[in-house]
Amino acid sequence: MVTAVAIEVVHPGIRSTGASVLSLFQNLLGLAAGPFIAGWLSDVWSLETALTVIPAFGLLAAGLFMITSRCYEADLKRVDTDLREDRRTSLKRAELERLKLHRPETGGTTLVGPNLRPGIP
Repeated sequence: MVTAVAIEVVHPGIRSTGASVLSLFQNLLGLAAGPFIAGWLSDVWSLETALTVIPAFGLLAAGLFMITSRCYEADLKRVDTDLREDRRTSLKRAELERLKLHRPETGGTTLVGPNLRPGIP
């Protein structure tokens, strides 16, 4: 679920980067630090107490997910707005290129006649 949310709220142009950063932090904080923290807690207290306390980190994560869920809708709207602006910009750029191709002063062809065939001015 975390991966789906992270990818959904990242601009499509950098989604692969967002997914890789998410994967990096999940591995650094979860897979690498998890056993170290469990070992440290078992050294400080006992193994039984450490294994009893470790699920509290899951509750902490659930609480943080609930807090960050407040920003989810706003993030989706921001990405949607950015996508619309990008589409408008690319459509404007394509229209300008199309117009530029059909202007003689820019080296393009002139469209003449009812069928709009390229002609010589």
